[in-house]
Amino acid sequence: MKGNERETYRIDMILMDEMGTKLQTSCLHRLFSKFERHLNVNECLIIKRPSLAANTASFKIVPNNQKLSFYYHTFVEKCSNWDGP
Repeated sequence: MKGNERETYRIDMILMDEMGTKLQTSCLHRLFSKFERHLNVNECLIIKRPSLAANTASFKIVPNNQKLSFYYHTFVEKCSNWDGP
């Protein structure tokens, strides 16, 4: 982080919503342990109180113009009964 370019500052991910839209997502490294157990491939999650803002990153991973961020107040839980489109 400050002065140490080899230390991880942020974890970037791609999540997909219920309509199949991919969202560039990030989480500060110091908060990642709070969400890590829920973030598995092909898992259906309920995410409450994330931050959704314009994606102003110079390098966009997905063509979506919005970015989702996990912060301390974000809550994530597994959804076991979603049927999807």
